[in-house]
Amino acid sequence: MLPLKFWIYILFTSCPLFLIGQESPLKQEINKIIQYDSDISFELTPGFIVGILDQDSVYFLAFGNDLSNAQMPLDKNDVFELGSISKSLTAVLIHQLQQAGLLDLNDPLNKYLPIDSQNPRMADLTLYDLLNHKAPFPRRPSWFGEFEEDPQNPYQYYSKDDLLRFYSQFVPQRPVEFNYAHINYALLEIVAETVSNTDFETALLHYVLEPLGMKETFVNFKEKKENVLALGIDRSRTPTLPWDFNSFAASEGIKSSANDLLLFARAFFGTSGTGLDQLCPSLTTLNEPSFNEKLFYSFGWHGIKINKKTRAIISNGNTSGHSAFMGMVPETKTAVVVLSNSAFGTKDLGLLILRMVNFNWKRKPQ
Repeated sequence: MLPLKFWIYILFTSCPLFLIGQESPLKQEINKIIQYDSDISFELTPGFIVGILDQDSVYFLAFGNDLSNAQMPLDKNDVFELGSISKSLTAVLIHQLQQAGLLDLNDPLNKYLPIDSQNPRMADLTLYDLLNHKAPFPRRPSWFGEFEEDPQNPYQYYSKDDLLRFYSQFVPQRPVEFNYAHINYALLEIVAETVSNTDFETALLHYVLEPLGMKETFVNFKEKKENVLALGIDRSRTPTLPWDFNSFAASEGIKSSANDLLLFARAFFGTSGTGLDQLCPSLTTLNEPSFNEKLFYSFGWHGIKINKKTRAIISNGNTSGHSAFMGMVPETKTAVVVLSNSAFGTKDLGLLILRMVNFNWKRKPQ
């Protein structure tokens, strides 16, 4: 009898689409990963959707249930909060603005801020530094909690003026090589709005979302409907409301679907059929130092050096009620998206699926 891995390979290379909910060797293999290699609890994470891109083939598989209707699985077009995956989209926007001649990554941040918001102590801090977390900021601004009227909605009352006030008064303690902070991309949001002369969402829509056909991706709710986002639960297993953003949208505020994120992934493989095919592949090749010698950071993406020929490029995000994972191996043109309706999330499931799709990291580059 031929091994299961063989049938998975045949399915990946010959079938254009899996129907959600369909029992298949691929879904069986992921169920094995869930059972034997992860500690996912369907009590804590009631449902999640997995999207897989393998060169030209796309697969969507639903696990568990939609919280708003226990009889229904989640769908590829269901919208989730992305949390910090927002940074990966924002990095593309900033590069697009550079290509449009509206900014230069080597410019100091102070150049794009009002005079009374500039910080002379940070004169050497560039947009490149912000994109790659080479700034000495804390993860969130000092005294951030004083603006946090609702712990389940942390950014609702923290304005861009508050952020600029924090920045202008900030005293750096020492230079840093890598220091992951949400503040970096929150400041880039202000830069993007300044140079494009519009709000962040409109700039993102024009330069990134519309070219890629990402119709389910947005920042602010166009209509106040309860079912705009997939219903999620927090760590006390209580249903949550979506986060509202008065600032930090570029860092943690974008919402999207599994289908849209795989459209986004295509641009990094040069297969989206848009002008972004010329830009995005270069955004994962940077090797800025990260947390240890096997990890690196590259314009909104964390990277793992698997071996001499293979890199796993990943981004994770969490909000009060959602958890998100997006991972790619550019060398094999494979990508995995996992979006869940719980703050508990799916742990390392996304990376394990990406490893499985790449035959335990032994798949040859294309």
